[in-house]
Amino acid sequence: MALRRTVHSGVAATALAAAALSGCASSSPLEPDKTLTYPGIIKDFAETSPFPQRQAVVAEAVPAGSATWLFSVSYGPPLDCPSGCFYSKAYGLLHGSKIGWFEVFDYSQNDLSALALYELGPGDSSLFNQSFLDALKEADSTFYFYFLLRAAQSTAIGSASLLAVIGRIDDTNQRSIVGALLSNPVFLGNCALIRAAAELPLIEMLRPDVDALLAGCPAG
Repeated sequence: MALRRTVHSGVAATALAAAALSGCASSSPLEPDKTLTYPGIIKDFAETSPFPQRQAVVAEAVPAGSATWLFSVSYGPPLDCPSGCFYSKAYGLLHGSKIGWFEVFDYSQNDLSALALYELGPGDSSLFNQSFLDALKEADSTFYFYFLLRAAQSTAIGSASLLAVIGRIDDTNQRSIVGALLSNPVFLGNCALIRAAAELPLIEMLRPDVDALLAGCPAG
């Protein structure tokens, strides 16, 4: 996963965050009162990441009691304080022994080229079961959206995981998720995935592209 695609900087970060939540039911992202104790690897990982003015880690096991943790760190100077201060923010994921930053909203053009990113791969198949995705959506709607988007862009997770992503497409995210699938060679070459997408109530701008792919698939 390319760094330039994962770290959103400046005005683009604000626009992308707003787009992610547009039309979505809001959930409180990783609220501090959910943070009791968390694996030390998260603290060590956050402390060695190049975030200026880093604040405390906020973390939550998803689902509760599991070995998969979402965590976040706010950092940098306070911004737009007359309207209520906000900060740059990084979202990370710990799954078993695998850890990395998953999505970063950097509003101050920091040099984050040394960030260790979380790259979805074949070993992440358990992240695509319904219980995890339900828990992720409940825990943090922003993280949930970007998890689905990055998965839809991935050529490494396999068709079963992509099918789970397609099953999560709805009116609030289909423009982004289906748009990503239409650029993914794994999706484009798999008629079972194309049929699953074609069965969705797609918006008008997406329907012609999906139907054109479907027309190239054998019947059945």
